[in-house]
Amino acid sequence: MATSTPLSIRLPKPVADELVRLAKLSGRPPASLAARLIDESLRMRTVPGIYFKDTLRGRSAAIMGMGLQVWQMCDLIESYDGDFDRILADFPNWTRRQLEAAIHYRELFTDEIEAAQEQNRITARRIGAGEYPWIRMVEVPTAGE
Repeated sequence: MATSTPLSIRLPKPVADELVRLAKLSGRPPASLAARLIDESLRMRTVPGIYFKDTLRGRSAAIMGMGLQVWQMCDLIESYDGDFDRILADFPNWTRRQLEAAIHYRELFTDEIEAAQEQNRITARRIGAGEYPWIRMVEVPTAGE
């Protein structure tokens, strides 16, 4: 969040207690955690089918019913040149709505998704260069190959 505006709110005691508990676990001040949770809630309301989860890189938008992060789904969609029909043929348990949610989220939060995709490309290059010898890249062909 680039800028902030002070806002005073009253929370029911059980909600405030849980916020303080989670803030202690996360190492963040309660107000900072509350701002993050409100932001995530507003994003989930704006893009139904999205939820947020903890990852190695911090909190990340993900697709409900899949576990994939939005940036991962966008990478996959791009690898299929945006052809939803081909994707759904190769992944029959997925829905068009899930794919649309990823695209809609990317349209609204482009910088966030592009930054995650770029970080993934950097990591892949570093793996390819041998910086992480305990990890190896595996090519997974699609059903059409």
